[in-house]
Formats: sequence, C-alpha cells, structure tokens
Amino acid sequence: MPPLRPGEPDYYETENFFDEDGQLIRRKFPEGNEVRYRFGEGSRAAEGNVVEFRRVADATRGGGEDLVETMTYEPLFNQLRSKTDPRGNASGFVPPIGSATAERYTETHSFDYQEHNLPIPDAVLFGIDLSAIPRGLGDLNGDGRTDQVQGNVILNEKAAVTLLPDSKEAERRGSTTQEIRTRYHWNDAGQRTEVVDAEGNVRQYLYHPANDPDGDGVAIPGSTQTGETGYPWKKIIDAENHPDRTAETPPLQITVEVYYNERGHPIRTVNARGVVTRIERNQQDDPIKIIEGFELTKPLETGEDPLARVVEVHYDANCNIISSETDNRDSASEPLNVSIDRTYTYDILNNQVAYSQEVDESESLTWLFEFSPDEKLVAKRAPAGTWITQILDERRLPLSVTQGAGTPEASTITTAFDKNGNITVIFDAEDNDGDGEPESTTVAYDGFDRPVRVTDALGNETTREYDVASNIIRKTTMGHPANSPDAPNILLAECIWDYDEGNRRYLEYSGRWFLDDQENIINIEIKDLEDEDNDGYVAVRSEYDALCRPTFEWEDDLEVRETVYDGANRPIAKIDAIGNRLDVDYDLNGNPIQMTRTERSSGEIVPDEIFTTRYVFDQLDRVVRATDNLGQTTYLGYDRRDNLVYRADPEGEPTSDPLGLLEGEINLPGNTVRWVFDGLDRKIKQVIDLRIGGTGQGNLDTSNLFNPDGQITLNYEWDENSRLAAIIDDNNNKTSFGYDALNRRTAEIRPDGTRYDAVYDRDNNVRKVTDPNGSVITKSFDALNRVIQVDIDRAPGVEGTTRETYGYDGLSNLTSATDDNGDEGDTITSIFIYDSLSRILEEQQTIGDNTQAISRIWSGDGKKIQEIYPGGRKISYTHDAIDRVTQVADESGVISAHAWIGPGYRELLRSLGNGTSLSFLNDAKDQVTGYDDVRRKTRLRHLGPGENPEAFIDREYGFNRANKQIRETRHDDFSQVNTMLLDSFYRTVEVIYDDGDTGPKRETIQTEYTLDGVGNRRTVRALSSTAVPSSVNFQVNPLNQYSQIGETARIHSANGNLTNNGQYTCSYDYKNRLVLVSDNATGNQVASYLFDCGNRRCQKTVFDPDTGNTISETDYFYSGPQCVEEQDAATGNTLVTYQWSPEYIDSCNQFERTEHHPLGAGRFWVHCDRQHNVAAITNSDGEVVEKRFFDDFGRMYDDLKNPMSSSGVSGLEFGFQG
Repeated sequence: MPPLRPGEPDYYETENFFDEDGQLIRRKFPEGNEVRYRFGEGSRAAEGNVVEFRRVADATRGGGEDLVETMTYEPLFNQLRSKTDPRGNASGFVPPIGSATAERYTETHSFDYQEHNLPIPDAVLFGIDLSAIPRGLGDLNGDGRTDQVQGNVILNEKAAVTLLPDSKEAERRGSTTQEIRTRYHWNDAGQRTEVVDAEGNVRQYLYHPANDPDGDGVAIPGSTQTGETGYPWKKIIDAENHPDRTAETPPLQITVEVYYNERGHPIRTVNARGVVTRIERNQQDDPIKIIEGFELTKPLETGEDPLARVVEVHYDANCNIISSETDNRDSASEPLNVSIDRTYTYDILNNQVAYSQEVDESESLTWLFEFSPDEKLVAKRAPAGTWITQILDERRLPLSVTQGAGTPEASTITTAFDKNGNITVIFDAEDNDGDGEPESTTVAYDGFDRPVRVTDALGNETTREYDVASNIIRKTTMGHPANSPDAPNILLAECIWDYDEGNRRYLEYSGRWFLDDQENIINIEIKDLEDEDNDGYVAVRSEYDALCRPTFEWEDDLEVRETVYDGANRPIAKIDAIGNRLDVDYDLNGNPIQMTRTERSSGEIVPDEIFTTRYVFDQLDRVVRATDNLGQTTYLGYDRRDNLVYRADPEGEPTSDPLGLLEGEINLPGNTVRWVFDGLDRKIKQVIDLRIGGTGQGNLDTSNLFNPDGQITLNYEWDENSRLAAIIDDNNNKTSFGYDALNRRTAEIRPDGTRYDAVYDRDNNVRKVTDPNGSVITKSFDALNRVIQVDIDRAPGVEGTTRETYGYDGLSNLTSATDDNGDEGDTITSIFIYDSLSRILEEQQTIGDNTQAISRIWSGDGKKIQEIYPGGRKISYTHDAIDRVTQVADESGVISAHAWIGPGYRELLRSLGNGTSLSFLNDAKDQVTGYDDVRRKTRLRHLGPGENPEAFIDREYGFNRANKQIRETRHDDFSQVNTMLLDSFYRTVEVIYDDGDTGPKRETIQTEYTLDGVGNRRTVRALSSTAVPSSVNFQVNPLNQYSQIGETARIHSANGNLTNNGQYTCSYDYKNRLVLVSDNATGNQVASYLFDCGNRRCQKTVFDPDTGNTISETDYFYSGPQCVEEQDAATGNTLVTYQWSPEYIDSCNQFERTEHHPLGAGRFWVHCDRQHNVAAITNSDGEVVEKRFFDDFGRMYDDLKNPMSSSGVSGLEFGFQG
C-alpha cells in the first residue's frame, strides 16, 4: 500500500542498542539524533543505575553541544542521591550571573542513615561500602531522631539560587543566596509523618491505628499492634510553627480526614470545615454513590443542615460506567426530574461509543464516537448530526481533521510531520492567497526536537534560541514591513530572558526600536525612544521565594509590586509601589471570606482608607452572601448542580445579621432575579421580579398594564448542539439563530422576519453578510486570515461606504485603513506607525487632501509621556510610582495636576491651570468628604481661584443600597434637588426636578415613565410648573422600536435605524452610521458625516436647511477614540483642541479655541458632575463662562433653566454622557 502522504518512505526506523544485561544504552531516532544512557560501575546493583543521560543532536539540524544530565546514587538502597542538569555539565554555558559549576546546578537528597554512624546490618551482610557517602551528619531533618535505617529521603536540597544584590528577596533573607531545602519526617513503618517545606511551613500526616487501619472504630480481631501505622487519616496543613517559617500569620492547622473500607478504599472524607462526603462502593470497590454534605461534624457559619447532594453511578461487568444520576431535587428547572440521567455505551473493546444526557423529562441528547480497528478515536457525532472526523497516518499521527464532515461546508486541516513525529506543517482549509493551495504554517526543529523556527503563510518568521536546559532565552520575529506583505522581512520584535538555577524566568528584556523608515514620520522627535536606563531594552523582573511563588514584580521604571503568602501557600496580601494593599482572609477550605483594601493617597495627603468586603460560603464552598463596607448584602442561591439560580441584591429591609457574623446592620434579601437551567446546565429562563416601591420587601407590582405579571422574563431556546437557537423577550418577541455544520452562526431572524445571513469560508472567516436592508458585505482575507478589503453592495436607501481596505505588518498590527465613504474623494485614510513593542508612535489621518499626524512618546513601561497634536500642540504627562497621571501640561503651562487615592483613578483633587480645582476634600484638604464607605461619589466641588475659594459647582448625591443614584442636590443652584424613583430593575420610572423653595426652575418639574418588560417607554407623563400635565403614548413594533410617539409616526429601516422622525430624514451606511440628515420641510440637507474604518466621525458638513448651502465643514482628528483637534476643512486651520481627563475616557478636561474659531481664541477648562456631564466651563482667569443642566435624555438648560444650544456660549459640543 502506498504511503498516505505522497513522498514519505516505506518506514521510519528508530534503532535501539542494549548492553549485555539488556539495558537500553542508546536510541537513535529517525532524524539521526540520539539519546544515550550510561550506567554505573562497581557492584552489581550499581550497574543498573543510570548515571548519565545524554541527548545528542543530529548533524543535519544541529543544536550545539550535547545536553547531559548526570546522576549519582547512594550505595545502600541504590536511590538517586544527586542530579545535575545540563547547565552544570556543559562547557559552553555561561549563566547570567556568575560562572557555571556542576555544584551550582545540582539537586541532592540526604537519607536517614546518613544522620548516624551506627552499623547497618544489610551493609555488613552484603559487604556494601558506605565510605563514599557522608555519615554522622546529625539530625538533618529536625525530627529529634538519628537512628533510622530505612533509606527514606529526609532532606531534599535543590540548587541554591543566586539572587541579584538589589533584589527584595535578598533583602528579605539577608543574603544573595536562596537555599531551597525540604525536610521529611518518617515513622518506623516508612510512612511520611511531616514535611517542612523550603519556607518553613509544616505539613503533618497522621495515620489510623495499626489494629484499626481503616478507622471505622472496629479493631482487627486478635491484633495487638497499637502504633499509628494504618491507612492515612489526617493531613494537617500549616500544622505548627517552625524556626525556618517565614509566613507572618499564625499556623492555620487546616485538617482533612479520610476513612476507608477494609480494602483501603476511601469511603468517608471530612474537609477542613467539617463537611462529610460519603462514598458507597460495590464489591469491586468502584464508587456507586457519592453523597456530598452527608453530615456536618461541626456547625457552619451559615447554620445550614447537611445538603446530602447525591451522585449515583452504575457499572457493567467490565467496570465501565454505564449510567449516572446527578441529584436535582431542589432545582428551579420545572421540567426536570429529581435527578439528571446520563448513559454511556461501549463496544466489546471497552471504547465508549455513545453518551446520552437528559435535557428534560421528555428529551435526551446523544453523542456518538467511532474508533479505528486499533482503537483510535476517528470520528465524533454531535447530537444535531454534525461530525468531526480525523484520518490517522501509518504512525497513528493525524493526517487530517475535518469539521462538518459530509457537508458542503466541510473544513479540513491537514498536517505533516518529520521523521521523529514532530509536526512540521499545518495546512489550513481554505486558499486565501489565490495560489490554488491552502495556506500553511511550518515549524522547524533543532537536533534536540525543540521548535526553533515558525514560519507563517506569508513568510513571517519567529525564531527561538535555547540554553542547554532547554529554556527559551531569545525570541525574535522577522516579518514583512507595514503594508508590504511581499517585501523582504525585517526585524520586528525581540525578547530575551534570563533564568536562575531553578529554571525560573526572572528577567525579561524586550528590545525597543523604531520599525519604519524615518521619512514616513511626520513628527521626527518621536524617534527618540527611551527606556528607564537607556539600554535599548524594556526590562521586567520577577522574584520568587524558595517555593517558586512569585513575590516581587519589577517594571522597567523600577516600580515594585509584592505578593505575600500564608503557610498554606495562599496569597494573603498584594501591595503596590505606594503602599495600596489587598489583604485576604480565607476559611479553612481556602474560600476568601474577607477582602480588605487599604487605599493610600498621593503624597499621603489624607489618612489611609480601609474597605472590607465579607463573604459567606455554603457547605459546598459556593458563595451565598457578600457584604460590603456599608453592610449592603447580596444573597446568592444555587441548584444542586452548582448553577446560580437566585440572586437578591442589597435593596432589602435593614436588619441585624441573622448569622451573627457581622456587627451593625446588613439587609434582608432585596430585589430578586431567578434563573432556570436545563439538564445540560444551559440557561433557559431569566425572571426579574418587579416589586411595589422598587425594593425587596414589596409585593409583585401587577398594576402596570404593559407588564401585568410584575416580572421581566427572558426565555432562551437551544438546539441539539447547545447552540443558542432563540431569545424570547418579555413582549414575546422572538429572535432566532441558525447555524451551519461547523457550529457557526449563519442567520439571525428577527421578530419581524427580517434577517442577517452570513457565509463563511473553510477557515471560519465571514466572507459575506447580507443585512436586513439587503446590503451585501463581502470581505477578502490574506493568507493569515486578516481582512484586507470589504466591499459593500449597498441596498436601496443605504448611503456611504462601498469599500474599506486594511494593511498590516508582520506582527499583524493594523498599519493602514481606508474608508471610501461612498466616493473616492471622501476617502478617509489612517496610517499607524509602531515601535517594536507594538505601541502606536504615530497615527496619520488623511481626510481628503488634509493629512495630519497624532504622535506619542512612550516610557519604557508603556506610559504615554507626550502627545503631539496635528496643529503642533504638545501635551506632556507626568506619572506617579504606579503609573497614574499626576500632571498634564502644554507649552502654556500646567493644564491640570491630580492627586489620587487607592490603586486606581479615584480622584481626590484636581488643580487646574486657571486656578480652579475639583475637590473631594474638606477645605483644609486633609480629609476625604467626597466619597462614602463604598467609594461612591457623594459630594464634589468645583472651586474658584484664590486662597479661600468658593464653590461654583457643588453637588451632593444619594444612593440606594444597590448603589444606584436616586438623588442629586445642587448646592450651587439654590440647593435644588432632583429625585429619581427606580423600579426593581433600576429603571427610572419617575423624576422630580428642581425641588426647592427658591431659584429658577425648568418648565417640566416632574416626569413619570410607564415601561414595558423590555424597557420601552409606553407612556410618559409630564407635570409642568406653568401648564396642565401632559401625557404621551408610545407605540412599539416587534423590534422594540418606537413606531409612533404621540401623534407622530416614526419610520425605521429594516436594519432598525430611525430614518424619519417626522421632522428629519436620516440616511445611514452599512455600519448603521448616520451619514446624512435632511429637513423634511424643505428637502434640503442639514448635515452630512464622513467616517474612518474605526467608526470615528472624521468630517462634518453643516448646511443651511432653507437654501441647502454649505455653512461649515469641519475635520476631526483623534488620539485613539478621543477627538483631540478640529480643523476647518476648507483652510486647514486649527479651530479647537481638546485635552481629556485621565480619570474617564469621555470626560473633557480642557479645550483651547484658536483665533480661527467662529467664537475667537480662548483657553477653557471643563467641570463635570458625577456622571461626567459638563456642569460648567471656566476661562483662563478661572471665571465661569457657562453652566449647564440636563434632563433625563440630554436636553440642555442654562443657569436660568432655559433651553440652550448644544454648544452653548463656549462652543463646546461635548456635554451629556447619558
């Protein structure tokens, strides 16, 4: 029979060579590389010990000198005494620190009989020479005994680690040598009784009595043995203090117990919390019933009774599991039985050929499996009839794997292997580059079978270099330049690693350089790439303790983070570079029951703040209660299959803790959500209860005609392959989904019958999409499955883009993107230039013939330290020790200085360049007044300039127990109050505006919303200060779109976009981006928009609706998602630049108008409320030039509560965040 792969030989030969004793001494692999074994000399027993294991590379592939491990043995029991890894035997190896010696890379074992010089009978009897092994060493393991002669290892000494002199571990230990010693204690029956690990943590092992070895309390008749040498009974983790113990916490004494049947198989376990699991076994000792929570040996914090969760298992005569029943007695899944049944079917060779599982009481699903004659799995059939098959070659290596076998969509991946069985080529399923063949990825190996080069389908290469211990020490990527996949490869990235004696990676150097040609850069200064020590590499350093647990992490700027562990190897503290810390307390099962965060302020301007969250776990270690620092408590419930089926939030009646665990008030269960799951643990229903008053103590609210059951219900349907088949909302609108044989979603059918359809290629790329409008979107991909072109055949009424193109570099960074916006003259182009760490140095944006650059300078560890805008404005950033922005400045001076508290961007004080400030502090600036005990913003003040500044914005906020805002008090606005009433799903159902005795009020003083179960407004009732109440009804179509508001009909496209609201006609592109607005009365355009491929609005044209003449055309330039500059499209003059707050991505901090702006030049600062809505704007003198107020949907009012334009008198168009 010819080989399955053309060109392969008739056979692959592996040669084995043996000595006269039949011991393998040499194996030569088909590629020519070898492994060789050398055995000991001397005694007959020593001749069976492997003393050298040598890997020899073949000459063709190479790989350097031989990799040699050497071993020594103790003479009495012929046990391994030492092992030296290849670094200690290689002549050419040079370590990162110091010099290489055999001792430096050697692990040794010491044995019990080495502690003394007592005669050993077996040594005397058999004439064993012990002179070569040290003896009389004393109590090496600290067990108080030096008389044992059993050959047990009592001390393991791994290679000592040489620490860097400035390392934190060296400082902690007082030495640059980290010794890694583990001590073992044994009883006279050869059972391990204690282990003292390398950090001094003690683990003890206790055994049942010898005359009752199974621990059932019944002694063996006639047995007189009394020692504790039966089956293992107790394991005590972190049992006691030890002189070498480094953990600062007291010993935890975590104890687990095991009991056995007469034949030594466990039948009862008791975990550290006292929860018993019972295991019943058949005559062959197979477990047939497992009962978790069978009983409790001590009370739990929850006060709960034993759960007794049962799994029953049944076997055939060959001990194969043929069925099981999983306890489901308390499930909320009504159609299910009290247990979930699973069945298994086998062939006569005991291969599993079928598996069935209950979905509900009327349905089960079955998976089928097929095997080759030599019992290799070759096919799997999913319940929906879809197949995955594989063909195995003569060596039983996969020749091909096919998904969707037997269907037109079948996708086959084929593989090739070298002579040694290493995978060398992977062929994908589709031809994307037009050469008639699927694309391939190749892997090359060195003579030690280590992958050294991976070449992708475009020829990009990643190479790896190894040390003699086979640690990767260098990785480089050579790939095509930006936008030039056919060009010769260039060096794109390089990373170097250093390892310590324990093969732990402790230093990572990432090479940093500029990737592109200099002439492509607009702002040449960004080529000055710097890292912390200017060595051209960004270094990340890791430190470990003697147990190899990561303890300190260093960034390139020498920022250090620390992790602390307890005696059970659990992380109990994480501490950052300025002292913020997270402390974790665990129960005996390792569940985190308390997390305490200590948050420190910049410069320690205020005392540290402490926030504690407490958790309660049930007997199966599932969290059932979480209580925050204010006592706000969430309750969770589960079914017996561990699915979350119930959640009650904190919006319940306050109460003392019924479990007595916490002081002060918590709450009873609040608003509830329930979930239902089928037998495959798929969520089939979600029910949200809406209660009177919006809190947990209320009854179901059945007064709403649009939601009469008082519940919001979502139903989910699944197909046989567990693919989501449909979602049915509370209005009974059903959205369905279709799939192909590869489980890829190919259709979305919406409630009105409109649909999305998708077509895939065999590499799982979406090739074509037809949207509900009828637009056809066709995508093209390169050999690496990267989208390179999108063509849009627009449906009638669809405007805008007809083509997008994309370019990449060899690292698959996006380097170019174009969007034609429907006309070649409207093309928006983006060019991205990277450094070798894939950070964007410059983005060049071209709008028409206007090309501008946004450039960035980065620190070594990734902090943005300067940004250069298209018009030349330079924004500089200063950072603190944990990389937060502390100052923003430009050529005119400081824009803002920031003080933070905690590890994130929780702001205490923002001092602005015009003398104003944002403060969450008291007037003395030494106490936090703007946050409550769960970090919610409760008061913020924007203060004017001067020594005793007054607040021009002073807002106070109130929240419910679910952390939803329900009140805003504006102390700067005559202390008027806005109050929000929320339902149980925290949707706004009523708002009272401007409640107060004095001050101007908007016309609408109260709004009431009636919502349906999907959240659509069905009735809005407004109370006016000057007129009678008004009410507006909303009509909703099956897509939950407003088809009519009041008397005004609204028209939507098939894609769901609002195309006519009665006043304007709107047109959209295929991405549903608004591109054109026209006035219904005149038919003239009002505005048009152009976008780039990243969906950023890059140009806006405003027209006179009466004449259709152009009023203005503005270009927008971005840094990432943030607009940083606007220019006049006609002249290219800069109109305005923006600087954004480091606290929140959409919060504008400062903007600067130029003399070309219609309102003239000016430098302004932006002041926001809690939601980052613009509340006020001040000028360069700190004077308030504008105040803003908003209603629920963003309508803007001035300080007299009169409606105002979207840009106000300042010209700032950004304002409402929603």
